[in-house]
Amino acid sequence: MNLFKILACSIFLVTFQSQLLAQPQIVEWSYEIVEDEGSHLLRITGQVKEGWYIYSKDTGEDGPIPTSIDIAASDLYTADGEVEEKSSPIKEYSDYFEIDIVKFKDEAVFEQRLTHYVEGTVVSGTIRYMCCDDKRCLPPNTIQFEVKS
Repeated sequence: MNLFKILACSIFLVTFQSQLLAQPQIVEWSYEIVEDEGSHLLRITGQVKEGWYIYSKDTGEDGPIPTSIDIAASDLYTADGEVEEKSSPIKEYSDYFEIDIVKFKDEAVFEQRLTHYVEGTVVSGTIRYMCCDDKRCLPPNTIQFEVKS
């Protein structure tokens, strides 16, 4: 009987892992560093597949998993202030979460001001986000990025 339970759990885990690995790519991310008013901006853009959404950085305690962007520390630049959302969000009531949620459709643009940036320096970090459509949500995804001017 124990062997049967172990076998059943193993099959479940392998199946679940393959489904996670086979997730469709819902968001295509791009990165650039641009000059702005004597400093630099790290601009992160997510092109979201039609019919899907990603969520704001501020989703509320009982809401979906928020998008988070963490910039790696460096001696060659300083991440100044918070990551800002530059796209126009959609705010609507969610029957599932029973709260108002803020999400992005089609495109989500985030910017982080960088001070003391040394031209040509690699800026790296991680983005964690969750994608949903009108019928389902995928497990959160974390990606790493690197960009330089």
